[in-house]
Amino acid sequence: MKLNEYASTRNTWGGVNTPKSVQKSIPVDRIYDDGMWRSGNVYSQMWSVSDINYAMVSDGKKDEIQQVYGKLYAGVPSDCTIKMCIVSQRMDDLVFRRDVLYHRANDGHDDLRAEKNRQLAACASLVGNVLQSKYVIVSTQKNRVEDARDRLRQVQGHLVNILSELGSTVRSVDNSERLRILHNFFRVGEESRFEFDLDRCTKLGEDFRDFVAPDVIEFKRDHIDIDNRVAKCMSMSYFPQRIDDKLVTTLLQQVPYIILTMDFVPIETEDAYKTLADYRMKVDADKVRFNRKSVDNLDFTANVPQRTQEEENTLNQWQRDMTDNDQQMFLTLLTVAYFADDLEELRQETDALKTAAGNYNCRFTEMRWQQENAFNTAMPYGLRRIANLRAMTTKGVASLIPFNTQEVLVPGGIYYGVNAISGNIIIGLRTVLINGNAMVIATSGGGKSLFVKQEILELFLRFLKAKFYIVDPENEYGPLVRELGALWWILQWTAPPISIRWTSPMIPPPRFSPILLRQSLCCPCVNRSWGRTTFKPATRA
Repeated sequence: MKLNEYASTRNTWGGVNTPKSVQKSIPVDRIYDDGMWRSGNVYSQMWSVSDINYAMVSDGKKDEIQQVYGKLYAGVPSDCTIKMCIVSQRMDDLVFRRDVLYHRANDGHDDLRAEKNRQLAACASLVGNVLQSKYVIVSTQKNRVEDARDRLRQVQGHLVNILSELGSTVRSVDNSERLRILHNFFRVGEESRFEFDLDRCTKLGEDFRDFVAPDVIEFKRDHIDIDNRVAKCMSMSYFPQRIDDKLVTTLLQQVPYIILTMDFVPIETEDAYKTLADYRMKVDADKVRFNRKSVDNLDFTANVPQRTQEEENTLNQWQRDMTDNDQQMFLTLLTVAYFADDLEELRQETDALKTAAGNYNCRFTEMRWQQENAFNTAMPYGLRRIANLRAMTTKGVASLIPFNTQEVLVPGGIYYGVNAISGNIIIGLRTVLINGNAMVIATSGGGKSLFVKQEILELFLRFLKAKFYIVDPENEYGPLVRELGALWWILQWTAPPISIRWTSPMIPPPRFSPILLRQSLCCPCVNRSWGRTTFKPATRA
């Protein structure tokens, strides 16, 4: 069985009808309460996958992650296709103002909040503030919805086990979240207006596609017109023998609004060996034909053509991987759909993607006159409507790793800096963690005090009812506390045993050195807590 014939028997086209409206251009026939979608006889389920810190680990750890990640696709049944969908888009302005910026409180410190908002807006504009979400979509062809639901439930258990081993969390995506992804791309600028209720939609007889469909969509020769914006789809037509694990991450960094989809079709081991045997016969026939021609020309020193030798070496490598290394064969498809405001920007993004792919010895193909099929393949519908497939082993599939680094974006948190790997801003909040304690460690002059003062200031501006207790033996935080209008007391030792005397807010020079004062403050407290009266010099130090 040839691979193209094998792919055609498992092609997840779904329902194919000529759309007579914008809503009908979305190839989804029905959605179910559990989040499953149907298109023709193709049923699909979608799960959200959290990112892991892949870019910062060692090379040995990366190899371990790739080995475990390859099991994710190797364990998928042959009657299913798995799709890794990565959605990358900028944060909505309304969400940014609601979750990141500071709001007026009329407490006399709104000028500080306005200055912090200007700094945050400038930083977000500089780095782009692109958010990425990763999803796994599994599709299967069944005649009944009960059979499809049972099969997808089995695959879900496999996904949870493998991804949990990688440190990633898996969460089932409901209809509202899945439709929101389409809405954010089809209706840019209206992200915060999306509302969907399946029960209300069913009760009133409304079409769910009315909530996400754009006003106008037109598929042209080499691009797509969506309202006042344009989009384009391309497919990867050539992969090198050894794929760099940075390929996917680099492609996502070229365009702010992009959907990158990787389809993997598992091939039965028996069918894979039959395919290799057919290719072996073809290569041997080429060698026999060349030798016969050389004998007829009395050329007994001619060598087999280089192309035939390369085909034979590749075939031997495939056979060794499958027999000795227990590799599985897959048909792989990588498709991108990216969006722009005008055709000139779209052309620049196309050149950027092609250049980035060329740096890794890959090649994109512009899907001329196939934009509709490529677009429906790239979008999270769970369909595959183009046949630009390439054969890979488990090791090659594992090299197309989608993970990069974990992003920290807690709504209502404070600004901690910029992610060194992705370049996105870090908005965190230690109080939502299991253990919110922190220790700032750096060399002298590294900015420890400045970092703590910055955190105190941002927490003070964010949480109006919060209380702050600062133990400051070295008298560093006095100007900050007085600027914020808080109370300031000085603790002094008068004579042993320990007694504390409150003095006026005017700060006099300390009687003892900061080190001795800190030691005399901490050691008696620890003595009383542990029931000990004295400490040895080493323990005291």
